[in-house]
This record gives sequence, structure tokens and C-alpha cells, in this order.
Amino acid sequence: MYKNAARRPYVGAHCADGKGEFALDWEVKTWSDDLEDPVTLGRVKVGLLDFQIIPENGLSTLQDALDKAQDAFADPKKYGLDFSLFNPQKAVA
Repeated sequence: MYKNAARRPYVGAHCADGKGEFALDWEVKTWSDDLEDPVTLGRVKVGLLDFQIIPENGLSTLQDALDKAQDAFADPKKYGLDFSLFNPQKAVA
């Protein structure tokens, strides 16, 4: 496999026409005990030059979760979090 897949997520020789791209297209659902059927919250699509959150059923749950995560990364102490344990600059021997 191509060693820099994060930079060029393609396999094969057809990247010019979009074939061979590694991409994600998730349908996100939730299903609580009080529901008979799962509820679709939306879709998350990720590609080389694409990131989309597509809400469904009038729900902003996925976008709200992303906004909260970005807030937590910007000010982790506000949320009682400590991300220093996950510092990629500190290699574990």
C-alpha cells in the first residue's frame, strides 16, 4: 500500500477520475430504550477534499457534537480535560 495514504488516499492509477479513493460515508443512528426503531441523526462524509455533516430529521446532534469537541480542544481545562497525555511529540519508548 502507498506509504503516505493520509496525503493521497488512493489505490490504483485512476485518481484523476475519482476511482480508488479511500472515503467514508457513514449513516449515524441512535436507538434508545424508549424507541421502537432507530433514529437517523444524519450522515458524515469524509474524502480527500471533502468533510460534510448532513443532518436528517431536523436534528443538529452531529454538528453540535463536533462544535463541543472543537470547544474542548480549544479550552480543555474548561471541560476538565487533559490532552497532554496524547501529545504525539512525546514518543513512548
